[in-house]
Amino acid sequence: MSMLTLRVIARTFFGWRIRRLGFESPAELALKHLRRACRPDGIVWAGLGHFRCMWPTDTGKAWEGILLAMGEDYGERVLRVILEASGRCGHVPSVIASPKSFADLPFRRVDNLPWLVYMLKRFPRKERLLSEYGDLLHQLVQNWLKWAFDEEKNMIRPDRPFDWADSVLRPSSAYANHVALRMFLDLEDLGFVEGVAEKMEGSVLKRLWMGEKFLDYLGADPYLSADANIYPVYLGLYDEEIRRSCAQAMLKSELLKVPVKLREGKYPIRMLRGLGALPSISYHSVCWPHLGALFSLGLLRMGMLEEAKEVKSKLENIVRKFGSFVETLYPSGKPYWHAESSLTMFAAPFYALSKKLSGS
Repeated sequence: MSMLTLRVIARTFFGWRIRRLGFESPAELALKHLRRACRPDGIVWAGLGHFRCMWPTDTGKAWEGILLAMGEDYGERVLRVILEASGRCGHVPSVIASPKSFADLPFRRVDNLPWLVYMLKRFPRKERLLSEYGDLLHQLVQNWLKWAFDEEKNMIRPDRPFDWADSVLRPSSAYANHVALRMFLDLEDLGFVEGVAEKMEGSVLKRLWMGEKFLDYLGADPYLSADANIYPVYLGLYDEEIRRSCAQAMLKSELLKVPVKLREGKYPIRMLRGLGALPSISYHSVCWPHLGALFSLGLLRMGMLEEAKEVKSKLENIVRKFGSFVETLYPSGKPYWHAESSLTMFAAPFYALSKKLSGS
């Protein structure tokens, strides 16, 4: 077992106490968190507690807040770290502990490359990076297509159920397909692929769209899934009618009571990722506040100002109560038993949301 594996295991299973960052306003605490999490070497810690490594997917979800708080020079440093690690690995690795240490823990994920592309596309100085790393990006895309994508069905392969919800295995999850669709749209704008996005959108709508909400994954029961319906809103996917339908499904649900419970009900034991996931049997069935921050940003972009403020208010209550950006909560509002004390992909979109709503 490698030292990186031991390091991640140790940080995951120790240090569960929720540590207060301070008593400043929620927006000030978010900035405080980001200044601590964004390390000088370009590693963005996923959390300030036991997640002191970089998960590229988490960094992608935090990207807007990272650029606002840390600036473009730091953003370029982060992208170079991920691109260099990906070049040595042959794909975007799941965890990067240092600029020279990375691994696929607990597995290689289908959403790693989509979030790297998302960051590149939205980086103001992307032309310089693309001129330097364009050949690498092309190879990463080709490797990803061979490994993750069903080119006949134009969807994520069901036998690659590996995404951010890493304690459960969801075959061709709506979330994974959403971020892949966003990637193809971005790659088409950048000139790396052609015609894939339109085909994929049609396939996803045919197989996962239920008329008022998206299914959680291919073959799922018709319960409401948060990440299946928040990411179209946040990423600006599909048409406005579909995005508004997704938003309304979430706003009318109980999933926002403690924002955001990942799904109605809970995942069965048969969907767990092996016996090693048993200690986290409910991990991806509880409440993930970062989804609330992303949802609120999406609502704001759709012009749903009052709804965005309402979700943000619930998030502020969580931050004030714990003085940090707690990763996961039980529906009762109590922190999950091994919750990360302060999560970057909650703090960063919350910071971006606060800046936008304050007009600064």
